[in-house]
Order: sequence, then structure tokens, then C-alpha cells
Amino acid sequence: MAIGAEHAPPRLDDRPGEDRPGGDRPGEDRPGEPCDDRWAACSLDELGDAIRRLDAAEAAARAEKLAALAELARRHGHHLDGCATPVDWLMAATTCTRASARDQVDVAAALQGLPALAAGFAAGLLSFDQLVALVRFVTPDTDAHWAVDAVGRSAHELAALARSLHPPTPRDVATARRRRHLRLVDHDHETLVRGRLPAADGALLRAWLEPLAAAAPADTVADTVDHWGARLIDALCARAAQTPPDTVTARRAVVVVHATPTQLTGQADTPAVAGDALTPLAHQLLCGLLCDCQLEVSVDDPHTGHVLGIGRAGRNIPAWLARRIIHRDHTCRVPGCDRPAVHLHHLVFWEAGGPTTDHNLAGLCWHHHQRIHADGFTLTGNANHTLDWKDPNGRLIGTTRPAASPGGGRTAGG
Repeated sequence: MAIGAEHAPPRLDDRPGEDRPGGDRPGEDRPGEPCDDRWAACSLDELGDAIRRLDAAEAAARAEKLAALAELARRHGHHLDGCATPVDWLMAATTCTRASARDQVDVAAALQGLPALAAGFAAGLLSFDQLVALVRFVTPDTDAHWAVDAVGRSAHELAALARSLHPPTPRDVATARRRRHLRLVDHDHETLVRGRLPAADGALLRAWLEPLAAAAPADTVADTVDHWGARLIDALCARAAQTPPDTVTARRAVVVVHATPTQLTGQADTPAVAGDALTPLAHQLLCGLLCDCQLEVSVDDPHTGHVLGIGRAGRNIPAWLARRIIHRDHTCRVPGCDRPAVHLHHLVFWEAGGPTTDHNLAGLCWHHHQRIHADGFTLTGNANHTLDWKDPNGRLIGTTRPAASPGGGRTAGG
């Protein structure tokens, strides 16, 4: 894919100059010194456009690579170099990791029967990370639909959808239980925390820890690598430093399980899901949770499937409505953000006449909620459909839709 001359990035011999439009103006749009003189004369908008064009060109080249890889695997070309599998051959040929090689081989093979996804990838409309998730559930019959619907959806969202479509088997549950562990490893002046636990227990841990992190004071350290991760570990350590609560009166963490009547009886094709991460539950785990739980019924509009809100009856969002909004959005609704949705935002402010209903409520992370109320960014539209994310000057940055559902439409309540 060639980049047009009039839009091409600077050549190697380009240098900033006063006679160049948008030329070198020290300090403007570029805090600190640039790492490459080729880009020093570009504005931030020009840099962003160049990165997007180059990413599309990279995707086109990678699409050709995957087509060649699929043909090599079909003809067992890996045997010529003494490799047992195409994955082994790709690791040796490109020095990539086994996980990366496995993803490339799997995607290359799957795209042979999914021409619409392959075309979208070659055109730069879909990323490789999106394809890794898509090939786990897209079929030749749904190929054309997802080639369009997946555009603009994050790889994180598509991966969550792929997981929700593969219910764990009893063997999976037993394996996860057997592999559970937690290790604290002292390393230099730090302690590394590593471990794994069954998905249902992970949902319980999230339900307990994430509200504590969301309620913690803002992290003001400018060089924090992962602000949300820092809040999570800070909340965990702060809780550990407190006196253990009374085991009888302490409030239990709540994990919300979304299940239809057919899922409750084990007759559904898709599993019930737990928590905001939509962790699929094996039916025997669901039955265990039903032994000691609080049952909640929500009412949906029979024509649209959207959950009915409370309109202008009040500003405060009822717990049952909040859970349905979080279930619909999963993560922050700002384009490209995969942080958990921990705040519910009135798109049209309550003071301006906005109702407390699903179409006027969007899930946001702490960071983007602050950008709206403190910095003037806006999120507008119908939360059940498309939202526009704009900067304080009204420039459209991107659009976002509710999380995808297994059937290709919206999730329950969305």
C-alpha cells in the first residue's frame, strides 16, 4: 500500500525550517526534545495522521505475510528446515515468541475461510490483535457481518466476547482450581506479586477490589506507569493495613451474575456470565452460586430490549440500573480505552434536563470522567447506540458503540 506523495511522512533528508508550513516552532506542541529529526517539523495532528497511515501500510504487508504463511503451512514447508510445526518454523525464521507465532499461524489458517475479515485486515480497517479474537468465533456465515461490526471495537472487547462464547467445561474448572496459586517474590527493592485463580474467584476479587480502587484518592505522581494498576495495589495494601473486619457484620463483596431462564436450567447455547468482565460460568458453578444469592429481576422494553430507567424521577442511579449499564458497557465508553467502567455519567447532565435512563448513561473510567468535568471534553449521543468523543474545541476524536453481543447485536440491556 503506497502512501501518497502529498501526504507522505517526512523524508530522511527533511529538516525543520521556517519556510515549511507548520515548521519548527520551539516548544509548540512538542514538550522536550524530539527523538528523530525527521518528525521534528510535524505538528501533533500530522504525527497522528502519519502513524495511522503507516499502521495501515504495516497491516497490508502483514496480510501478505499471513497469506504466504498459510500457503507454507498447507504445503508443509516447515519440514524442509527440520521443524516439527509451522509455529516452530516461524519462531526460528522471525525470532518471535511461541505465543506470537501461534497467534500468527492460527490467524493465517482461519483467514483462508474468512475472506471479508482478510480484506478488512489488508485494508487497514482491522488490527491483528482484533483478528486474534475474531477468528475464535467468526464463521464463514458471520464473516461479512463481523468484518463491518468489528471496525472500531477494541481488541480487549472482542477478546472478552470470544471468551464468553466458550463456556468452561468441568475439566477446565478442575484445571483452574488445581493451578491456583499466589507468589510474593522479593526482587531488588520491590516485591513481585504473581498468581492465578479460577475465573469465578477472580470475579469475586474484582468486585471487592475495584470499588476500593475507584474510591481511593487520585494518584498525583506524574511518572506512574499504570495509574489504574497503581490504584488497585494501593487499595489492596491499604486494606491489608486495616484491622480485619468482623466476619459476621462485614459487608460481603457482590458478584453480579447475568443469566437468562434457559441459562439457569442449562438449556442455553451460551453460558451465564459473571462480573463486569463477563467471565463465562460453567453450569455447575452457576448452580453453586444459586444456593446462596439474592435474586434480582429487571424489566426491559419489549420492543427495543433496552432496560427501562427512572426518567426524571431522580438523579441518583438505582443499583439495579447501574449494574445493567455496566453489563452493557463492560469498559469505559471512550474510544480505545479498556479500563473498567467505574463511573456512570449522564450524557445530558441532570441539571440540563437529562433523564436517568440507559440511553443517557454511559460507563466511564475515573480518568475520562475527570476529563469531561474538569477539562471540557464531551461524550454525546445515545448510549445504546453510538457516542461521539470530542475535545474541548469540538473536534471529533472518535466514536464508540456498546459492547458486542454473541449474536452480533447489543448486549442485554444495551
